[in-house]
Order: sequence, then structure tokens, then C-alpha cells
Amino acid sequence: MSYAYVNNPAYHAENEELKSIYNKWRQRQFGKRIPVHVFGSGSEGNSVYLKPHHTLIDLGLTFKSYQEYSPTFFLDVDYLIITHHHGDHLNPATLHRVLCNYPHIKVIMSEFMWKMITSDDYKPEYKKRKKGEIIPFGHDPLYQTDNSGRRIKKPSKWANAFLLNQSRVYIAEAQTLVTHDGKKFLFEPLTVKHGDIVNIAVQISDPELEFEFLYASDLDNLGGERTFTDCYGNIQHVTGLDQKRRYTCMFLEANYDETILQNWYNNLSEDDPNYRGKKARADGNLRHISEQEASVYIEQHLDENGLFVPLHASKTFGTLHQS
Repeated sequence: MSYAYVNNPAYHAENEELKSIYNKWRQRQFGKRIPVHVFGSGSEGNSVYLKPHHTLIDLGLTFKSYQEYSPTFFLDVDYLIITHHHGDHLNPATLHRVLCNYPHIKVIMSEFMWKMITSDDYKPEYKKRKKGEIIPFGHDPLYQTDNSGRRIKKPSKWANAFLLNQSRVYIAEAQTLVTHDGKKFLFEPLTVKHGDIVNIAVQISDPELEFEFLYASDLDNLGGERTFTDCYGNIQHVTGLDQKRRYTCMFLEANYDETILQNWYNNLSEDDPNYRGKKARADGNLRHISEQEASVYIEQHLDENGLFVPLHASKTFGTLHQS
């Protein structure tokens, strides 16, 4: 099949050849151009723009970064979908500026995220783990508590500013969205677990472009439904990723190669004065999806001629980073 989102003449001028793009067997692809701009993917900031759909997913960069791409960039954006509140996916100052200056943009996020960014107890304080302590799967945290055993949390300085713009924010739900130039597409969010918070994965369907799209970054696993306790102590039930659907274009987290990361651990020595820093650097990757885990999901859910773009790929421990 020759997908219209790759070959449609109407989008040839907008199409970009991404630096790191693969087929379902993780073979590097060259000369494949798609109408997507990647502003960033990684700890420096995450943000992806779907040009035909005038939809920006995540807002992890400074306002200046978007202006450098185009001074009128946000005038072209109809929808801003923010997956979760972590600083590499949401720059609060940029969101505030967007809310204040671009009233046409509809901002979409989960109910959990809205609570997080407008709460007086925005962010829990985490305990530092002991030297050499093994981090459990999913990087479930330990909390700092006060003398009465209650979790210590940081207030959000942006809460009042965001509450003033509440009418501009929409809770993510399955719906047909329409761009300012008349294109219709189906947006279907999924909820996923990321440590002790709820994150969303983005699904977009556009039959005209034969475009079945998934964006999933910062999640503990690639399975289906599960239940966990969130950072507020509440029980959360998430849908997980779709276990039956097939996609033509998949932007999926593939953070580290398991062999490279294991070799790093094997070479660590407690006699090294930089031991704690080196171990912490590796431990952070365990919060993410490995290339091997991603490969299994991709082979099962990406079409034969589909394209895979790795997200949040590590330069130190991975092989698929955008370089």
C-alpha cells in the first residue's frame, strides 16, 4: 500500500525527511518524507507537529523555539494536545503565553493533568534512594513525608494563571476534530501509566490520508489495562495501549538498548568516585521503554509499509536517537 500521508501531492511541500525513521523491523529508512515536524524528543524537550491536522502534541520547549521555526507558527495551530505535566513535555511559561495570546487554539489534556497543574499540591517531594538500591520496575517513587506522615508537596506557581484560562482547556476524549481549513480527523486518547501519574497516548485517524497514527511517550509498559496508586494516593485505572489496532505511522518511545544499558551496569564500580552519578544516569532510563520492548509492539501493530519514529531515544544507552 502507498500511503497518502506520504505521497499526497498536496503535502509534498510540507513533508520532511526525519533524521531517524524506521520500518516495522527497525531497519533505517531513507527518502521517506512525512508532513510532521519534530521540535524535540528527549529530556531537552518533547514536541511534535502534525501539519495537515494543525495539531501540536506536547509543549516541552520555550516559546522562542517555536518562533524560530516560524514567527507565525501558533497562528497555524488549531489543537494543542499535552500528554502529561512533566517539564520535558510541558513548559508552563510557553503554555501560559499560548493561552494568553492565541485564543483560537484548543488545549486538550487529561483530567488528571488539569488537576496537577492547577493544584495547590502540584508536585510531591520524592526521597532520594540509597546508594546501590535497586529501582523497582516502573520507577515507583518513595515520598518525603512530614512528622504526621503526610506527603510533602510543592505548590504550583502557575495554578492561578491556568485557572483563569480554564474555558480554553478541554478534557481529552474521543471526538472528531475539524481544522480551520476544513480537514476532519478522529482523535482517540488512551490513558497509560507513567510512574505514579496518568499520561495519555494520542491516536489520530484520517481515512483521506490513510493515516492511522500513534504517539506514545513516557510510559511504563506497552500492555493493556492496569490499576495503580497515583501520587495523590488515589487508585487509577488506565486503558493502556491498544492491543489489536494497526497503525500506518507510529511515534513510540524506544529509549534504550537493553544490552548497552546492562553493560553499563556491569562496568560500574563502587570504588569509582563518580559511581552514584553514573548509576543514577542509568537508573533514570528504567522509567522508559527499551528498544526491545518497543520492537515487539511495533512488529505486532505497525502495517507492513508503515513508518516508526522512535521517541525519547537515549544518546548514551540507545541506538535510535534523532541524530
